[in-house]
Amino acid sequence: MFKRILVAAAFFMSAAGAAAAVNTIPPEVDLASGPKMTVIIDPAHGGGDYGSSGRGIYEKDITLKAAKILKQKLEKASADISVFLTRDADSAVKPEDRAGFANSRNGTVYISLHCDYAPSEKTEGFEVYYYSGEALSGPAAAAEWEKVQLYHLNDSVRLAGLVNQYMLSPLIAQQGAAGQEANDTVPLASRGVKPAALLSLIGVNMPAVAIELGNLNNVSDAGYLKDDKMLGKIAYHIEEAIVNFLKSRSAQQQ
Repeated sequence: MFKRILVAAAFFMSAAGAAAAVNTIPPEVDLASGPKMTVIIDPAHGGGDYGSSGRGIYEKDITLKAAKILKQKLEKASADISVFLTRDADSAVKPEDRAGFANSRNGTVYISLHCDYAPSEKTEGFEVYYYSGEALSGPAAAAEWEKVQLYHLNDSVRLAGLVNQYMLSPLIAQQGAAGQEANDTVPLASRGVKPAALLSLIGVNMPAVAIELGNLNNVSDAGYLKDDKMLGKIAYHIEEAIVNFLKSRSAQQQ
């Protein structure tokens, strides 16, 4: 679970409506060749910071495993995509160091991965957040650099919407996927796309979103997140959303 400083009023996309409006989507394999694009994946928590825990699993472990799978899929999607992780081991990294790492590599997009622990075990599904731009309080508010994410607000909102859409949409199964299902779907419900002032996104100078992959206090969500095959499916859908975003961004810059 990421640390929230202020949470603005949320708006929700209807899971049922979004799923019904989208037919099976083919993989985004035609990313135009061009300048190298850099994706920064941030596996939340690590080291002595375990994050949320429940039903025998820790958030820090799930986010790192999901990040490594997502990295592999993005690198396989296009030779023009470089991928870096803010941590690639069970180590603690400060939020400002994660942002600095991403900015120093001139990232094109930033994906911060988390798991939730909702008070009610009946709460299920994933959530996608973008930086709300709300005023921050306390000593941190003095740093103008914290406002840099506002320059990317429109793109971050669009990226968040694409992640939500692709997570809900049936995709044509990846070549070589286990079982060769006709359609690849993620059985997680959507809890919406929401704005929030997030510590995990402060100072990130590129389009950025934070994804809560599921609620560890929910039996179904926890079961999915412990399943490596299901993590692969989740990573595939997030990868396709990112490639779609990069594709449209590349087209705009040509």
